[in-house]
Amino acid sequence: MSNDVNYIKDCPKCNGSGEMDCPSCGGSGYDYMDGGQCDRCDGTGDVTCNRCHGSGVVSA
Repeated sequence: MSNDVNYIKDCPKCNGSGEMDCPSCGGSGYDYMDGGQCDRCDGTGDVTCNRCHGSGVVSA
């Protein structure tokens, strides 16, 4: 029997939300280059966290 225990904690990159500010628009939802909605986040200002893949937790 193994004594390995997997601990999880809130993702430090998104603070456990599973989402983070869009790196393309800085979370504004607006594309200043094109003058319209940001294509990467579809104007929401948020994207799925690339560290926890949207789960909000990571292994400790």
